[in-house]
Amino acid sequence: MILRGALGLTIATLVGAVGACAPSLGAAGLDGPPPATSLAVRGPAARPSAPADGPSAAPSAAPPPVAAEPAPAPAPAPLVDPDLPEWLPVAAPEDVHLGPAALAALVAEAQRSASDALVVLSEGKLVVERYFGKSRGPIQTMSITKGFVGLAIGMLRGEGKLHSIDLPVGTWLPDWRYNDYAKVTLRHVLTHTSGLYHEEETYPLTQRTNRLSYARNLPLVSEPGKVFAYNNEATLLLAGVVERVAGMPLDDYLRHELFEPLGIRDVRWERDAAGTPATYSGLALEARDLAKVGALLLAGGVWQGRSVVPAAWLTEATRPSAVEPTHGLLTWALHEGPYYVQTTARREALGRDGLDAAGKLAHLDGRRFESREAYWLEVGAVLDADERQRLAGLLGDERLPFDVIPARLVGYAFRGWLGQYLLVYPAEQLVVVRLRREPPRQPPGSAETELDAGAFEALPRLAAALHAPAPEPVAAR
Repeated sequence: MILRGALGLTIATLVGAVGACAPSLGAAGLDGPPPATSLAVRGPAARPSAPADGPSAAPSAAPPPVAAEPAPAPAPAPLVDPDLPEWLPVAAPEDVHLGPAALAALVAEAQRSASDALVVLSEGKLVVERYFGKSRGPIQTMSITKGFVGLAIGMLRGEGKLHSIDLPVGTWLPDWRYNDYAKVTLRHVLTHTSGLYHEEETYPLTQRTNRLSYARNLPLVSEPGKVFAYNNEATLLLAGVVERVAGMPLDDYLRHELFEPLGIRDVRWERDAAGTPATYSGLALEARDLAKVGALLLAGGVWQGRSVVPAAWLTEATRPSAVEPTHGLLTWALHEGPYYVQTTARREALGRDGLDAAGKLAHLDGRRFESREAYWLEVGAVLDADERQRLAGLLGDERLPFDVIPARLVGYAFRGWLGQYLLVYPAEQLVVVRLRREPPRQPPGSAETELDAGAFEALPRLAAALHAPAPEPVAAR
């Protein structure tokens, strides 16, 4: 059985790992009382005896031990940088239902990962705005740009200028009305299922003087709608569509219809030599302005009483597609889970089946683990080698110590290279923005490591934990 084989490998690995730890544990004195010579507390040396014909000197009492002064706790990092222009009311974490410890962990990791900006909004209030000693200003958002291209399509549909995203791209780009190109719809482009050829790297694309023309002449390599393939080139088709529908370039349209209503003035958007705005990257915004957009999305597209982005579009765009459950319409889905939770009933059933050590695992009942591996590592630290082998022999598809809690959709995101994030959690009324400037290029062998270290892949997990309640024990079945 595959499951049992995989578990056996896990347990064998754990046996080796625990065995390897034994010498160091013994050396540390954890397998018995410490030698008296090593840990005995020595008092002052006894005074020499007085001469036999003289009076005996009474030994002086040892001075009482002086307790060491505890080290002062480090001052908590500020959550909002001083001297920033006010733009929202500031709230303490606990006043907007955020866990202070979880928030401190998020801020610390943001600083460790070379972030240039971090903004957290909760319930319409500012909780975190940090720049970590760096200057404010627009930062290239990388592929977050794609999310704004999707908003432009939704806004044009809301205006009645674009009737359906299931229309062929050739409706607006005449050279795509023929052959297999005629099968490619706007929805295919928005879901990265167009089938258009694409490069893995962006460099060849950025070197083109007319990127839209280049994309329009690429071949199809798969049937539209069948295969999810993250595609920078295909998104350029949307620049052509928006200009035809709106009567102005994509960046100008969003300046008038999105950024100006939100009071966002410092918007920088790259264009190629032919004047076409980039769609796969190229938009630079301040972190607080990106957070404003997150607040707009959180409010169902309404800003100060005005509908800017249709709520119906946000519902559709943030719904995972049938082809790729992590992606909607140029929007990424945020899921919580799956989780693995040991139940009392399952653990006791293993005890009845012959695992005498089942009681050793009782403290894991109801605890939530993010992976099977994390659960088995915890089990391996509790059971001895014979008990682990006994457990491995009892397991099967219907005989596991844990329930699997399926993943659930909790939010959505625009995200990009370098760990650029706009995270939106509707139920928690939470917005998180993190941006990083591209660092100077380093010599070969060092640049990739340095860039990867700043990707902050843990941010969605840390952000989701801000509102997460303590896990409740799972009812016995």
